[in-house]
Amino acid sequence: MRNIKLNEPQRFIKNTFFLFFSSVFSAVINILVISHLSDVLLVEGFGRYNFLLTYSNYFLLLTSLGTDIVALRLMAADTTQVKEIYGALVPLKLILSLSVFILMLAPMLFNEKLNSYGWILVIFASTVLASPFSAQCVFESSKRLEFPSVITILSQAVNYLLIIRFVQQPDDLIRAAMILVFKNIIMVLSHHVLYIKLFETYRWNFDADLWKRFLKSGLVIGLIQVTVMLLHYFDVFMLNFMKGEVDVGLYSAAYRAMFMILTMIAIINNLMSTLLFESYDKRPDVFKRRFDEYVKCSIIMGFGISVGSIFMAKSYMGLFYDMTVYKESIRCFQLLMLSFLFMMVCIPLHSGMLAAHKEKLTLKIILVQLACNITGNWLLIPKYGIMGSAFCTVLSEMVGLPLYLIFFKSILPLKVFKNILMALISVIPMAMYLYFSSQSDHYIIRFLIGAAIMAASLFVLRVYTLKELIQLKEVLLSFDKHR
Repeated sequence: MRNIKLNEPQRFIKNTFFLFFSSVFSAVINILVISHLSDVLLVEGFGRYNFLLTYSNYFLLLTSLGTDIVALRLMAADTTQVKEIYGALVPLKLILSLSVFILMLAPMLFNEKLNSYGWILVIFASTVLASPFSAQCVFESSKRLEFPSVITILSQAVNYLLIIRFVQQPDDLIRAAMILVFKNIIMVLSHHVLYIKLFETYRWNFDADLWKRFLKSGLVIGLIQVTVMLLHYFDVFMLNFMKGEVDVGLYSAAYRAMFMILTMIAIINNLMSTLLFESYDKRPDVFKRRFDEYVKCSIIMGFGISVGSIFMAKSYMGLFYDMTVYKESIRCFQLLMLSFLFMMVCIPLHSGMLAAHKEKLTLKIILVQLACNITGNWLLIPKYGIMGSAFCTVLSEMVGLPLYLIFFKSILPLKVFKNILMALISVIPMAMYLYFSSQSDHYIIRFLIGAAIMAASLFVLRVYTLKELIQLKEVLLSFDKHR
């Protein structure tokens, strides 16, 4: 396959475009899929679907144990070793996947509730068997994100068409599960086929030294990934066992609406993580400049999106759900968007700590957050249900923020408090406009005007200047000049 040579700015623009387009397309498709499933499966069926999806996603992380992140870091540091690294990664992950598949089904033997799901749980579990063949880390390290982006777009389109065609009533839950698994398998295998097409040769590499390097750092990163997953989704388990599938459905409706926004923000995080990984060891000065811009941008976006979403929660949620059925989810979503604000401060700190090889410190922070979340859910769910669970999500993010700030000082000094103060001042005029503006105006127009007001406030306060925006590209891509 012909490889068109692009310079660093061109690659960055290309990857940003493809990631943005695929994320927007996926968001639109997810809106349509979630809306259809929430209507057809009803609240109880939608809750059951989300519980099984969450259960399978936990185990899916165990199929890599963080080895993907380690492989990405190694590939970004030495692009000539991509074939050897990926060739060693696949067989290791295949061994892990077979073990995880058995582990995932084992609880059915002694847990009556899990056993009651029967073949539906087995179908969800089968997704782990294809995961070793994902080549996402290869595409990210080589900055060729157009390939996974196109695959995502096509698979999402096929998923939507199949869902609309074959899921028509509450009893079609098993069909929804089969379609989801089919989509995931097609995505992963397409990655693998494209890798073979791009690199022409492919062979497994049973390199014991590489496996040791994968697992040595990967185990800690894997624990971080699993703990983060528990932090954000364990409340679904607790709601399911302490309340029921109706509560899971109502809570999942709110959480999925928030997660849709978070998915869009992941575009920036994916791009910046690779840039931070490649610059930390070789150019610390470039790492610092990139990180400072990343933190400021993330904080400002977090405040603006959180405030806008809280004020327009009903209109936004109405895109996904029948609000006469999911009315209780609105307040839950508004509370969850407060946690989103704290997440947007913590996410760049989390990425920066991983780039600086501070995996163990990161794991300690997340374990403290998880302990707060589980304890809070155990105390509050019986009385307050989904609102108690949402409050615990906010609380765990609030607890994590000062810990990230304290530990990150050992890496480099931060300007977080100044950025938070400027973002807070800038978002107040936006909040006042959204509060006092006419509810009859279209919510998109209201949000755009509110965002424009916040942007104007940022320029007035000189949080961003025109010169700084022009120089932003140089800050992000300056590492290429020093190679």
